Amino acid sequence: MRIVICDDELQELTAASNIIEEICREQQVKAELHCFAGLDACRDYLRQERVDIVVLDIFVGSVLGTDFARELRASYGDSFALIFLSGSNEFASESYDVRAAYYLLKPVTKEKMFTALQQCGLLDGRQQIAVPVGRQQLTLNLRQIVAVEVIDKKCHIHTLQGNYEASISLSALLELLPEGQFWQVHRSFVINPEYVEEVRDFDFHMRGGMTVPIRRSGGADIKRRYMQWLFDRMEK
Repeated sequence: MRIVICDDELQELTAASNIIEEICREQQVKAELHCFAGLDACRDYLRQERVDIVVLDIFVGSVLGTDFARELRASYGDSFALIFLSGSNEFASESYDVRAAYYLLKPVTKEKMFTALQQCGLLDGRQQIAVPVGRQQLTLNLRQIVAVEVIDKKCHIHTLQGNYEASISLSALLELLPEGQFWQVHRSFVINPEYVEEVRDFDFHMRGGMTVPIRRSGGADIKRRYMQWLFDRMEK
């Protein structure tokens, strides 16, 4: 696990770093922590190394953090989880345009940071799963999975990189997926709510263009659950 923190206020940078190091120590998580006080150094590092989590101040110098995050998303897609730090809620809604996992208000507490890191997969020992594809075992990063569709008793796994036909039943696949991170919204479909772009009537429209039907029985509850999930993210 590799984590980057970027904040031009050295006191805040040190505070966030100390909190994350303490969390990793207590949870016995092996993580590399790299701290940057400027965007240029951070940008150069990210060009060379793949990272799992980026913790970014909403203002670094005169640059808005969401603008820098937009640049990173254009270059690296969803290969990393994003946490914003800020002194106000002013840019909270904008942060979700760049698919931030959390927007934390300063001063950041250990409890809030722990929750954010947990959401980003720091403590999830099953960030990858292996599924049979043809005669091989394919390892998939859970954060990359958009949805799963069952066709002819096989699971077609839709990811940000491509689609894979796995010779595994949906019930067996669900046992591999972390509870709560993926939702079965139809007899033949499972979604990652992180990649829902729009809800229309009884369909989820997913990033990448896929449309996932919502089952009629209990469909209203599924949509309410999604709206509550969105609300909870905005509140944290």
